[in-house]
Amino acid sequence: MKLQNLFFAGALALGLSPFATQAGPITKTYLTELIPANVTGALVKDRSADQTPLNIGFIPFERGLGVRADSDVVYDVQGRGGRFEAWAGFDVSSEECSAVFQVYADGTLVYDSGIVQYHAYQRSSCNPPRPMKVTLDLAGIKSLRLTVKKTDGGDAKCDADWGDAALVPVGSAEPVASQSTVRPAALPPMGWTSWNCFGPNINEKVILEIVDAMVATGMKDAGYEYVNLDDGWQDDPTVNADGLPLFNKEKFPHGMRYIADYVHSRGLKFGIYSRPAWVNGHETETAKTFASWGIDFIKYDFSDRTTNEKMMSALQATHRPVAYCACEWGSDKPWEWAGPMGAAMWRISYDVVDKWYSGADRNTGLGVLDAAHQAEFLCSVPQPGWSDPDMLVVGLNGGGHVAGGATPDECRTQFSLWCMLCAPLLAGNDLRHMDAFTRETLLNRNMIAIQKDPLMTPASRVKTMRQFEIWKKPMKNGDVIVAILNLSDAENAFKVHFRDVQLKGSYNVRDVWADEAIGNYDRAFTVDVRCHETKVLRFAKTKP
Repeated sequence: MKLQNLFFAGALALGLSPFATQAGPITKTYLTELIPANVTGALVKDRSADQTPLNIGFIPFERGLGVRADSDVVYDVQGRGGRFEAWAGFDVSSEECSAVFQVYADGTLVYDSGIVQYHAYQRSSCNPPRPMKVTLDLAGIKSLRLTVKKTDGGDAKCDADWGDAALVPVGSAEPVASQSTVRPAALPPMGWTSWNCFGPNINEKVILEIVDAMVATGMKDAGYEYVNLDDGWQDDPTVNADGLPLFNKEKFPHGMRYIADYVHSRGLKFGIYSRPAWVNGHETETAKTFASWGIDFIKYDFSDRTTNEKMMSALQATHRPVAYCACEWGSDKPWEWAGPMGAAMWRISYDVVDKWYSGADRNTGLGVLDAAHQAEFLCSVPQPGWSDPDMLVVGLNGGGHVAGGATPDECRTQFSLWCMLCAPLLAGNDLRHMDAFTRETLLNRNMIAIQKDPLMTPASRVKTMRQFEIWKKPMKNGDVIVAILNLSDAENAFKVHFRDVQLKGSYNVRDVWADEAIGNYDRAFTVDVRCHETKVLRFAKTKP
């Protein structure tokens, strides 16, 4: 049964394919229609090397190349022009291994994924890596070479795919999933959640002080509206004999309705956390109680498709609008069902912790960079609602409840990429005590405007090398946002070529974070980027 959307009034289950992302008739030529000039290793058309349907991290592809590392495939593309595009990654038929995905144009390395580790899906412990975007301007290119080189795994089977690998003619629309065609007018949620800073150690006094800080610091005026209690508000047992949820009276002596009324009096909204194991079959009683408390946001953790459907149905019956987060970490493919079912947002990875890199999507904690990579494809799935790569670690400074210690530049990179991806922005720091850098990051109106842009088209990587990545996001007014992420451990000067970001003409370029003009360019320019910093640039066209 499909449920009415609880958060976006009137939104319907659209049933659109996440792969129908190009406007107008598709005129591209798939590589499976061409005869390779040279092949080394196993190569299968429109199937994996294991002869199963192409599937990269739970994402199926009807067309593409299935290979087994080590592999090398060369195509003659002389005179074709346009661009090459594909989604690369390990097929789910692969065994535990690691490999490097590379693309060469006329012998020059133009795409280098770096070492990618494949961890097979294990429920409640690991998700497989998702597809990686590959694009290349083919103007003047004669030879295209795709390679997958195994770097670890011994004798393990190392299956990889080039999903939707195709040559796209000059003048064809860019392959972006314009969310404005499928999304209602509502924007990705913004707010604050207690877990990253306080863990279960929350109480009435702390939450009321956070509410005041949301207003006093300017967070409310910047667009943050939800104050969400995570794990720690509940009593033990979590429900009484009648199935009604119980709060801890020592921590919250005045109760949940008291807090909700205070939140609402400050012009904000109140959220709460729950789990199917706490509800224990009492969805109706829980939904009615939450409605009576004045709850506006619900995060339903440790859930699956069935338990989310039961809870959303019970909430719908209360007729109270609520923003619902289906939190099951991506193992049950929520991007396929949560939006049409009624969720405002759904988690697509395990918890993000206060560190840069983890190497895998595990429930022991995911690094900021890994979470962004897991989100690249999934944030573009055209459904009502929003893919959620988890809360922000900005401002934790190594002292929050989640382990780690990401640098300020790494935290700002998370904020930059979350805005570029149109992801929900849920701060997790102690708003009562923010340093200047944290305040400037969370309140940056230029970046928040990128997240809220009406076109609602998430960014994707248009250039990937071991030292850096370039992300690109189109804007409603025709501007283009380009983000240069320095992956190296030292400051570097990066030359941005217009062909790498598929731009032609003359543009005024502005540094978004610095809020200052860089200059007018038509071919290339150079920017200095610190270690793990993301330089966000806004391109405004001046001449064709």
